[in-house]
Amino acid sequence: MVYITPIKAGSSFWDQISLVATAAAEDLGINLTIINGTGDRYNNFTMIQKFTASVTGVDYIIVMPHRGKVIQTFATLEAAKIPFVTIERSADSHELAQISRPGKTFKYWLNEVYFDDIQGGRLLAQALITAKLAHNNSNPNTIPSIIGLNGNYSYVSKNRAQGLKQAVMPPTTLLQVVNTLWDDDTAKEQVNGLISRYPRTNIIWAASDGLALAAYDEIKAKNSQLIIGGIGWIPEAINAVAKGELQVTVGGHFMQVAWALVKIFDHHNGVHLHNDPVAINYAVITEKNIDEHLLLLQPDIFQRVDFKKFSRFYQPELTRYDFDITKVVEQINHHKE
Repeated sequence: MVYITPIKAGSSFWDQISLVATAAAEDLGINLTIINGTGDRYNNFTMIQKFTASVTGVDYIIVMPHRGKVIQTFATLEAAKIPFVTIERSADSHELAQISRPGKTFKYWLNEVYFDDIQGGRLLAQALITAKLAHNNSNPNTIPSIIGLNGNYSYVSKNRAQGLKQAVMPPTTLLQVVNTLWDDDTAKEQVNGLISRYPRTNIIWAASDGLALAAYDEIKAKNSQLIIGGIGWIPEAINAVAKGELQVTVGGHFMQVAWALVKIFDHHNGVHLHNDPVAINYAVITEKNIDEHLLLLQPDIFQRVDFKKFSRFYQPELTRYDFDITKVVEQINHHKE
């Protein structure tokens, strides 16, 4: 089995995904090969073309098709007759309409794993607002005022921003949301400009933990009253919440390739995969529950997870997958005791 990452090695978030996937593959007895992409949608598509044209003996592929190259990616894998499972939904609405659902238009598209980015963006905003209100003891009349650092123009970014907007209700104010193209330096530049433009800013909502940490690094010496959070659950962000530098991190989606492996394992062993997969919910880490998540900082911690507990082949009583990240955390903490 092959997992082609969307980006080259060195990204904290995507490296974490590969780490968890490796643990899941070992637990399920899967021979997994990880091939690093480049981060560029054109180069990644070319890589998939060359790979499918030259390789033999691959049973399944896990891939995240990039926006603008979704149809070509699916068609290439279909032509190669290699069953595949996709992660995330970075496609635009036009592409999503064309690909329909797994197994319909593209017969070799077995299934997909994706998280509810609207729910994730909303959960982050709600947690940040709650944290701000809890810190308002000295000035209870302060109104939560938010600036947003979004990613790019993908479906993922748009949905996270939509969730943010859903969470904002009077008197809370959403001042402005800008795209950073997921670039930390751009985020630092923009956060300075936004705070200058909106001096009443007291919350920074970031579409990724990397952007949240970049914002913190830029303004930490200037404003200690800002409430900051992002999406990712990367180790650096969990550690930052523990130290009080960030107030919130939302995540769980670093499990997505592991969950794809579970689905492929089940399919390979005769379990029927529903062709209407359900979006998975994100979870939140704040100062209130940080202690139970600190074990996630250990690099080998996912060796403790029994991925068979989430498999419908090993758990035939399951009629639907229950990929709840809180159950993974419970397993990890149970092994500690």
